[in-house]
Amino acid sequence: MFLGEGQFGEVYKGKLIGNHENNNGISKQTLQHVAIKRIRHRQISFVRELYNEGERMLNLDHPYIVKIFGICKHENSVSLILELCPYGAMNRWLRLNK
Repeated sequence: MFLGEGQFGEVYKGKLIGNHENNNGISKQTLQHVAIKRIRHRQISFVRELYNEGERMLNLDHPYIVKIFGICKHENSVSLILELCPYGAMNRWLRLNK
């Protein structure tokens, strides 16, 4: 599902399916709604830099930082698999809720 478009590309809503194993060794399939941000750029160096920054951010875990679940590198674009924010873009939310 298409959510919107920004300066560098499009944002889609998707589903991330994973497996979670509890302490008893029982595996359970999980489903999480995510935002898929596809960023395109003409300069390969920009795509490479964005990919490297995304890799560093994979280990961040803080309630006030959007979680990155994964990164997909394509020939001239990078797709970020991000936590879906239920209220949309923060700048839009702030403008509407002054």
